[in-house]
Amino acid sequence: MRWIYTAIIVSSTLLMHTEAIGQIVDISTYGAKPDSGQNSSPAVAKAIDFALRHHRSKIVFQHGRYDFWPQGAVMRHLFVSNHDGVAERAVGISIEHASGLELDGNGSEFVFHDSMLPIVISDSDRVTLRNFSIDYANPHLVQAKVVSKHDGFVDLHIDSPLSYSVKDDHIFIRAEDAPLGSEQLARGSVVFDPEGKWLVAGTGDNWEIDKTTAKRIDRDDVRLSGLTQQTRPGDVLMLWNGDRPNPAILVSQSSHIAVSSAQVYSAMGMGFIAQYSDDIHLDRFNVILKPGSNRYVSTTGDAVHFSNCRGQLLVENGLFENMLDDAINVHGSYLRIAAEPAPDTLILEFGHPQTFGLPFASSGDILRLVHPKALEPYATAKVAEVHSLDDKHLRVRFTEALPSSVAVKDAVENLAWQPNVIYRNNHIRHNRARGALFGSQASTVVEDNFFDHLSGPAILFNSDASNWFENAPAHNVLVRHNRFLDTNMGHYGEGSILIDFPADEAKGGDYFNARNIRIEDNSFEQFQHPLLYATSVDGLSFTHNRILFNHDYPTSSPADAPVFSMSHTRCVDVSQNVLQNNDRASTPDPALLNIKAPGAPFDATSCIDSFHPLNAR
Repeated sequence: MRWIYTAIIVSSTLLMHTEAIGQIVDISTYGAKPDSGQNSSPAVAKAIDFALRHHRSKIVFQHGRYDFWPQGAVMRHLFVSNHDGVAERAVGISIEHASGLELDGNGSEFVFHDSMLPIVISDSDRVTLRNFSIDYANPHLVQAKVVSKHDGFVDLHIDSPLSYSVKDDHIFIRAEDAPLGSEQLARGSVVFDPEGKWLVAGTGDNWEIDKTTAKRIDRDDVRLSGLTQQTRPGDVLMLWNGDRPNPAILVSQSSHIAVSSAQVYSAMGMGFIAQYSDDIHLDRFNVILKPGSNRYVSTTGDAVHFSNCRGQLLVENGLFENMLDDAINVHGSYLRIAAEPAPDTLILEFGHPQTFGLPFASSGDILRLVHPKALEPYATAKVAEVHSLDDKHLRVRFTEALPSSVAVKDAVENLAWQPNVIYRNNHIRHNRARGALFGSQASTVVEDNFFDHLSGPAILFNSDASNWFENAPAHNVLVRHNRFLDTNMGHYGEGSILIDFPADEAKGGDYFNARNIRIEDNSFEQFQHPLLYATSVDGLSFTHNRILFNHDYPTSSPADAPVFSMSHTRCVDVSQNVLQNNDRASTPDPALLNIKAPGAPFDATSCIDSFHPLNAR
């Protein structure tokens, strides 16, 4: 009988192996060949369509380079938070209504041509992306080296003559294979150090490039007159138009999404954005300069962005460098009250054009009404139903009548979209703007990261209901075991860590936008003296930190600038820190206590309710 049992086991094993193979969809079967230079868009679209219709669990690419053009790609009308409105987007890899799917690139390079959105995951759950890189054949930037500087003009050398044109006395950015007349005017510029590849200390944005005069003096050389930006011979001037047509990866209305071992080399927007989604894990997801490319810019937007998400957002083991915006931004949205047609109904409008058309609330959600100036809430209401009137307006009916104090232009936030954020073991370096922006009323843990030569603050907590309309209160935050090296190089803010919320102190000032923030056991090496700026905080602890003020660059702050600036704060504990000079000689903690407007002295007993232990799990 033994041979019968053996036969059964062998047959079962072969059946299981055959079923596993049957679950895998090989892109090459549908005509997408690596390193062929052919348009992979139609073949990839067919393969994904087959996999989704037949409930396959894995899509694989053979190792190599795959080129994507808009022709034959999936076309979608998509609203993307914090990006420009585009009538229709060509999507290279579109995963829609999927469940339990893995895409494995096997180390392949995905190269996109013209204006495309590389990867979209929408209305899906349990999707994993791994082992690939994203790049654009033409990143739509102009990279110019300052050859010489003179009174009134600079001479620039531009290695890539196909990336730009000079006409009507201005520099225009050319898209790949763009017809004449379709170039875009260069409007912004930043200056990079040629050796460190970070933004030159003391410089910032210049949004007046369109006011300069350009003249071609050779095939690859341009004379630019009227440049007010500080430059030196050898510096690299990056020019771009400020548009954000597409991110590299979009996740929308999906859950349990993972991206691992993936690189984004360039994008005309953000590297990764998730909106109205929950439970996202990025592990070894990098936004970096392409090795060997001699580039100075990766993405023109944030490396990672979460808009109105919930569940756990875990970003770990990543390298984020040389973006033209932040490394990470986590926030919700404020909508503005446009009308109150009935006691239980509001007409809400999206305040910023880059939020139009997005979902905001659904039946059962709890919305909170907020005074827009100080962002102080005054009422909550449960949603009964939501109807979209157009891309900009929603009609929201509540289960009960609203209070009589409701006013047009007040703001509304959704309490249902508050994530638990963990940001750990990441390296953030050489980017414009800020390092990290976190906003959640649940919890945020920032640990074991390296913030390295940033043009703005390393960490920013901030909300507003009048400009970007980003809802980002900071509750239950732990910042620990991080290293900060020469941040705020361009002096974009009032400190390396900036907690900047509005406060209407004239009305008594008993509401705080930030609560329970602990900054513990970090290392700061700074040439800028302002270290921590905080407004509207209840429960702020800055303890057991090591601070070294160096002379790497000239500081832009006055010699007597306070190390800490506080206003409208309560229960602030600054203690047990060590200040060191360049000789590594320790100075007692009181040397740090140059605090502006500290409020009442810290008392542990009376402040016990302002702090709650928080650990990363």
